[in-house]
Amino acid sequence: MNEAKSQAQTGHKLNVAEVAKDAGAAYNELSAAQKDVYIKRAADAREVYKKEYAAWLATLSPDEIKRENEFRAGQRKAGKSRKGNLKDPNAPKKPLSAYFLFLKAIRSNRALTRIVFEDAEATTKQSTLAAMRWREFTPEQKGVSLTCVVDVLVRRR
Repeated sequence: MNEAKSQAQTGHKLNVAEVAKDAGAAYNELSAAQKDVYIKRAADAREVYKKEYAAWLATLSPDEIKRENEFRAGQRKAGKSRKGNLKDPNAPKKPLSAYFLFLKAIRSNRALTRIVFEDAEATTKQSTLAAMRWREFTPEQKGVSLTCVVDVLVRRR
């Protein structure tokens, strides 16, 4: 790094790719103990950033968040940025869909978990089995309360 700075001061143009490559090579040559210093500094800086970001986000009004999100969407469309939208911490949460309420009911009841998931351990297999059960319900059954859905599952067993 110091070499790159001295070259820049003597009139040589800095090539960012070369500097980054040299810095990466120098970092790879460090011992684990030396790397731990940088890893700790990065973790500390990340924590400070999270706190500052949360404090900044709390100062924004909903209108400011909306304007910022519109600006970010325009930047993404223009290919100038990849930043996602801000989430308003004060905005109400969206309610769960009927399917997710169904999953929540299954997972909160051990007997239903055994009925629906059978002996599947893998989450992907459990999701497949739950979706299969959900598709078996009629639209009327999906619209009724979860206790009725539970009754239907127990009866089908």
